Amino acid sequence: MNLKFEPFYEKYIKTIEAFQLAVNTISFEQMTFAPEKGVPHSNEMLSILQRECFEVENNPDTIQKIKEYANTLDKDSLEYKEVSLRLEKITDSENVPSDEYQKYMKLRNDSMMVWHKAKVNNDYESFKPYLKNIVETTLKISLMYPSSSSSFSLSLSSSLSSSSSMTNFLFAFETLIPFDFA
Repeated sequence: MNLKFEPFYEKYIKTIEAFQLAVNTISFEQMTFAPEKGVPHSNEMLSILQRECFEVENNPDTIQKIKEYANTLDKDSLEYKEVSLRLEKITDSENVPSDEYQKYMKLRNDSMMVWHKAKVNNDYESFKPYLKNIVETTLKISLMYPSSSSSFSLSLSSSLSSSSSMTNFLFAFETLIPFDFA
């Protein structure tokens, strides 16, 4: 089946796909044959690409244009379903500042390399601070998601909205990672 979109939307999708291809290619290279000493620089460059893609996806003018475009589509069409799903995804992340997103992606990129090494060496201690930072940063970012969001991050955010829920969540991780949210 061949989906047909307006040229601006086709370009939008292809631009995002180009960024994703570049990110996936670099990630694969890092996991296979890239020199280990080059990984920190590569992760920094990767996080910049990820931020740029995030900014393209979340450009307010483009989002408005996509919303207007969605209103012109037949509600029963696959094109409408694709555009609607894209708008849901955008809504999930529109409140996250791009610099916060870039920092988060850099943390994830760095953590992935440490995790692979720690896994091979059975060395949880070397990965522990990265895991702690990932959990803390994920919590911070998930709280930026809108209340109407359907994402996993919102589920986490909603379940942590009360202080007792937050305390219970953090207590569950305390045996693995000593948190300090003072």
